[in-house]
Amino acid sequence: MASYQLIDDYLAGLRRRMAWRADVDDVIAEAEDHLRSALELRIAAGEAAGAAQQAVLARFGDPTTVATAFAATGTGGLAVPTRFTKRAGLAAMVAAGLWTAFAVLWLTDELAGLSERIDQSLALLAMASLVGAAALTVVVVVGLNRRHGGLGPMGTIGSVLVGLGVLATVPFWFVMGWGVLLAAGMLLVALAVHARGLAPTAATAAFGAAWTVGVSTWSVLRVLEVGTRDEWGDYPIVSPTAITVGVVILAPGLVGLGRWLSGETPADLDSPEPLAAA
Repeated sequence: MASYQLIDDYLAGLRRRMAWRADVDDVIAEAEDHLRSALELRIAAGEAAGAAQQAVLARFGDPTTVATAFAATGTGGLAVPTRFTKRAGLAAMVAAGLWTAFAVLWLTDELAGLSERIDQSLALLAMASLVGAAALTVVVVVGLNRRHGGLGPMGTIGSVLVGLGVLATVPFWFVMGWGVLLAAGMLLVALAVHARGLAPTAATAAFGAAWTVGVSTWSVLRVLEVGTRDEWGDYPIVSPTAITVGVVILAPGLVGLGRWLSGETPADLDSPEPLAAA
């Protein structure tokens, strides 16, 4: 196959801008086939190689415009990794640790029977871990939305519910309040993410199902009246147990999504590269 420097440089630039696509090799191969076919027709018609290359590339479009077209979504956004989505991936992994700390601290608080002073300290640490974990989960949701160029109406509703769930975590003992909001919101976000086929399937499923399973566990344990009843008629062990079940599912999901988001190279679609001169 004849070597045409302008075509080769163009394809190299296009590849750099589309490195975020899993099928970048197929896309570049298809573009190369199209460009070379058009070029050979012009050369066969008697056009000089340099002029033919410039004409073909001008018709095809500059690499930034082409890459943007491939990234465009039905919601009007660009489905590309950015510096923010990379940071959201790191936030997801920190959130996984904080959710785990919250579950461990609250479960220990109920099981250990420690002194009142230590008990209060554990409760405060548990509350701080919950608020931090929930806040970072919002960052993850925003990152998923941006990575997919928007998640549509379903994802938007889910994101709003997640935000409301975070606000409701201040009274951390009110599991059926913030738990239900997070369960519904994260499930909707996960369904919207899964429909777009970019994120890891297992991690997305764990992210979406975790609090639904946790809230369901709470309901079952409460109906069965598991544990010792306190002076307010509650069963204190039910909530931390249900939270632990949810976190066992959620933490791996957050780590999986976090590794995916943070491991991507941010796309640079904002600095067009002029076509090489003949």
